[in-house]
Amino acid sequence: YACRMCRTVLIGQNHLVEHRQNQHSFNIYRTKQVQINGAPCQSLFCNEDVLEWLVSSNNPQEEEDQADIEGRLSCSNCSVKVGHWNWSGAQCSCGTWVVPAIQINLSKLD
Repeated sequence: YACRMCRTVLIGQNHLVEHRQNQHSFNIYRTKQVQINGAPCQSLFCNEDVLEWLVSSNNPQEEEDQADIEGRLSCSNCSVKVGHWNWSGAQCSCGTWVVPAIQINLSKLD
């Protein structure tokens, strides 16, 4: 998977973490929408190895304040935001709650 802006390869298949739709779901509205529309996941979830080269912050103070909980994932080449990470987890578009959440938007990748 490569950055859509500069085509730099960011992650490979071996960095992905699988999850099942509606597993650990808590948002009933989102779950019903997925069942009705059959929408696929709009994000990829990665293992912790990708944090080394995708974590970037333009604001050092923000990085200091939020470093232990959440942050932004950026392309190592062009610095465009490709996703975010959160140790508390995040909900996928399919309704599944993924912990920890190292989430990359498919719309930012080729």
